[in-house]
Amino acid sequence: MKNRKIQFSVLVILAITTLYFLFTNRQGTLKKDLSHFSVSDTALIDKIYLVDQNKSVILLERTQANWKLNKKTFARQETVNLLLKTLANIQVKEPVAKSDRNEIINKLTGSSIKVEIFQKGKLSTTFYGGGPTSDSSGTYMMMEKALTPFIVEMPGYYGYVTPRFTTNENAWKTNLAIDIPADEIYEVTVENNLKKEASVKIKQNNNNLELYSWPGNKKIEQFNENLLKKYLLQFRNKTVKNYIENIPNFIDSLASNLPMFTISVTTRDNENFQIKAYSKSGRGKLNFFGKPLEKDPEIFYIYINNKQFVKETN
Repeated sequence: MKNRKIQFSVLVILAITTLYFLFTNRQGTLKKDLSHFSVSDTALIDKIYLVDQNKSVILLERTQANWKLNKKTFARQETVNLLLKTLANIQVKEPVAKSDRNEIINKLTGSSIKVEIFQKGKLSTTFYGGGPTSDSSGTYMMMEKALTPFIVEMPGYYGYVTPRFTTNENAWKTNLAIDIPADEIYEVTVENNLKKEASVKIKQNNNNLELYSWPGNKKIEQFNENLLKKYLLQFRNKTVKNYIENIPNFIDSLASNLPMFTISVTTRDNENFQIKAYSKSGRGKLNFFGKPLEKDPEIFYIYINNKQFVKETN
C-alpha cells in the first residue's frame, strides 16, 4: 500500500511537471512569435512588400540577377542590401511599458509602415514599423495580431530603422539608367536641336556600321568608324544622380519645352530606349562679364523613356 502511494505521488509529480513544461514552452513560443522581427536567413527572402498609411506601396521581388521594383524597374542593390542587413540584425530590446502601450499602439495605427516578408513564395513575417523612441536609440514595432508593441534595436547602430523601410519609390530606384552592350545595339538616333546638322542615325548590321543624316536618312559614305564604335560603348553602365519627385506642374512644364537633344536606341531584340535632355533656366546666374545667363551651363534635366526625370550636373 505504501509503495502504491509512492508510485501514485511520483505519477502526480511527473504529470504536473509535464504540464508545467508544456505550458511554459507554449507561452514562450507564443511570445517569440509575437516579438520575432528578424529574419535569420535573408537568402530565402524572395519578396518584400511595404505599404504606408497613404497607400504608397513598394514591392521588391528577387530575380535571378537582381531585385525588381514594383514590377517595372530594377531596385537599387545597395538599398536592398541595407534592408536585408537590417532584417537579419534587428532584435527586441524590451516590450513597451504598460503605461505607454496605448499611446504607442495608437501611433503605430496612425503612422506606421506595414512590412510583409515572403520566403520561398510564402508569407513568413508581418509587422509594423513605427517611429523612434524618445532618445532616438530604438524603433517602435509590433507584430501583426499582437497586442504588445516592442522597442527594437540593431547592435552597433544608434538610431531608428524605419527609414530603411521607406515607401518613397525614388529611394529604391536603381541609379543605373542604361546598360546596353555595344554589340546588342541595332540603331541609334541622335536628334540635336541645338545644332541640327549634328543630328545623325547610326545603324549596326553584323558589326558593320552605317551612318545617316537625320532627318533625311541620307547615307554618309565617309566617317570615322573607330569614333562610332567608341560612341556605341557609351551606352554601357550609365548611372544617374538625382531623381526628381513627381511634381506634376514642374514636370509638365519641363516636358512641354523643346529638348536640347534626344537619343533613341533600338536593340537587336527590338527593345527601345530614349533619353531627352532639357536645359535649366539660368535665373540668378551671371556669366564672366556679369550679364544674366539664359541657361544654366552646369545643370540640366534628363527625361528617361518619357517616365522619369533626373537632374544631372556637368
